[in-house]
Amino acid sequence: MIVITVILGYATNQFSIILSDRRLNFGENQEYGYDDSKTKLVPYNSGGWTSGAGYADFIDLFQDNLNYTNIRDTDDMINVYQEAYNKSVFSEPNMKKHINRSSLMSSWVGGNENGEILMRLGGFCYDIGENKLFLANHGNIIIFYPGEFLDDKEKVFVFEEKFNLEIGYEHSLVDTILYMLLLFREIKDESKFVSEECDIGVLFLSEENEQILGRFEGRVNEMIEEVKKGNLIKYSTDD
Repeated sequence: MIVITVILGYATNQFSIILSDRRLNFGENQEYGYDDSKTKLVPYNSGGWTSGAGYADFIDLFQDNLNYTNIRDTDDMINVYQEAYNKSVFSEPNMKKHINRSSLMSSWVGGNENGEILMRLGGFCYDIGENKLFLANHGNIIIFYPGEFLDDKEKVFVFEEKFNLEIGYEHSLVDTILYMLLLFREIKDESKFVSEECDIGVLFLSEENEQILGRFEGRVNEMIEEVKKGNLIKYSTDD
């Protein structure tokens, strides 16, 4: 089973956001249909969000491993990825090409050499090189594009000429979510692999530096109109 999806991510020192669609595509070109009931954005136990695009069994293993690991820094996250990768390639060597091309995005809380607590957002893919990880620059939106964009780099170029992904730090959480929903809708309208339904996972810190997760879900067109009216809370799944 291949999950061809779109994932958007953003982080500052105050919060991080991951936005993912719900379409599960059967076959590399959707030749066996699709299912829009799959929630691909999931929380993990030590406090963050994760989502993936690519080979579903590998993504599930990575996400399961996160639940059994206390993520304290970036090295812990890299180790979880490497363990899941090694196990998947060993157990399913015929799927290595799909595993190598699979991409995962996660949010976590880390720190630096000065002891400062930092929001982290990163993507993992075996094909990107040495550490299989790229960390998102704070203030920049990163995107895992669906199949039509990956197969046609001109689509990516046109999209990134139209929309600024280096949005900086001055926007509020709600305004950032609204902008990411607008980006998501534009991609959805150009891809048969992307659902209208989406999930949004937010990670931020309390004044006591406790990790707090928030989740929102809904249909993108409806969410955009309601968020413009200040009604984001309507789509919260938190009690």
